[in-house]
Parts: sequence; structure tokens; C-alpha cells
Amino acid sequence: NQAEEKRFTVTPRLLVVLEENAEAKILESHIGLGGEYLSVPVAEVRLAKSARLEHDRFQQETLGAYHISNTFVHQEGQSVYTSNNANFGGKSARNDINAYVNG
Repeated sequence: NQAEEKRFTVTPRLLVVLEENAEAKILESHIGLGGEYLSVPVAEVRLAKSARLEHDRFQQETLGAYHISNTFVHQEGQSVYTSNNANFGGKSARNDINAYVNG
């Protein structure tokens, strides 16, 4: 993200679908290069039975940026979702996780 003269909004989306017994580790990063802007990333995660996901998020926005992220997780029985967040910078930073566990 680079904003030198104009303010803008960034809305990246991440979709992760793991089938039964699948395993994955994901590093999601948001790094600003300058200016004032709004970053609104959305992640949607679907885990089938016994799937395992480690979701690491790194945010280093500029000091003039607003970062508001939303993660929606749908888990089936015996699946495991692990979320690790590191937030640096940003005028305001917020991470919301909404989880639905079925079983």
C-alpha cells in the first residue's frame, strides 16, 4: 500500500478451504509503504473434519493507516484452527475473529 497524495481503501480477500485431514500453515502479511489509508482485509476459512490450519497474520501499516480485519472460520468436528497475530504501526488496528464450530 502506498499513498502519497490521495487517501484510498484496500480490501484484500483470502479464502482457505481445507478438506478432511488436510494440514496447512499460512502467513498473511499487510505492510504499508506510506500515507493515510484504510485497509479492510477479510479472510474466510473452512475446515473439514480433522483438518488443521495455523493462520499467522503480520500487520505493519503506516502510522496514518487504519487496519480493520475480519476473519470468518467454519470448523467441522475435530478440526483445529490456530490464529497468531502480530500488529505494529497503524493509527488504529483491529482484528475480529468470528468462529462457527459444528461438532
